[in-house]
Amino acid sequence: MSSKMIKDLVKKWREVVLHPKEIFKKENKASSLSYGAKSVLLSGIISAIIIVLLGIVSPTSITRFEPLFGQDATVAIAIFTLIFIPVFSVVGWLIVSGIFYLFAKLLEGKGTFVSQSHAVALVNSAFGIVSTILSVIISLVVLSSPGASLIVQTTAGVALSIYNLYVITIALKNVHKYSTLHALITWVIPVIIFLLIVFLLGILLLSAVATSSITSFAF
Repeated sequence: MSSKMIKDLVKKWREVVLHPKEIFKKENKASSLSYGAKSVLLSGIISAIIIVLLGIVSPTSITRFEPLFGQDATVAIAIFTLIFIPVFSVVGWLIVSGIFYLFAKLLEGKGTFVSQSHAVALVNSAFGIVSTILSVIISLVVLSSPGASLIVQTTAGVALSIYNLYVITIALKNVHKYSTLHALITWVIPVIIFLLIVFLLGILLLSAVATSSITSFAF
C-alpha cells in the first residue's frame, strides 16, 4: 500500500464523516472491492496500534485481561490486538455487506455488491477510526475524572452510533438508487434480527445456567 493511497484513504475517511452526501456521489463511479478491503484493513491496523499505545500509556486497561493472558499480559494482548482487529475488520465488513446486499436486492436496489461493499468499507473505516480515537479520549478523561465515565461513554457512544447509521443510510441510498425508507429498512431489519438472536441466546444461556445450578444444588 503506497503512501499516496494512504493519503487518499485518509482524505476520503474525512469526507465520509464531514460530507457524506458529496463523497458517495463521487465514489459510485470508482468502486473497487480491493480498494474497500485495503481501506478496512488500514483502518483496522491504525485502530489496533492506537489501542496498543493506550494500553502502554494506561496499564490499568490491561490488568482486566490478566486472567486470560497471565500476569505479563501487555505483550500478549498487544500481539493479539494487532492481529485480531485488522482481520476481524475485513471479515466483518464482508459479512455485513453481504447481509445488506441481500436485503437491498429484496427491496429492488440497483447497485452491485462491489459498489455497495466499497461504500460500506469507507463508512466502516472512517467510523472505526473515529470510534477508536473517541474511546482513547474518553479513557483519558475517565483516568482524570472516574465519576464522568458512564455519562461520557453513553452520550458519546449513542451520538456516534446515530450519526454512523445516518451516513450508512446515505451510502446505501446512493449506491442502490432507491428511497431513504428502503435504505433504512436495508439495515434496520438485519439489526433487529441480530438483536433478537442475541436476546434468545441470552435467555437460553441463563436457562442453562439456572438448570445447572438447580441440578448441582439437588445433588
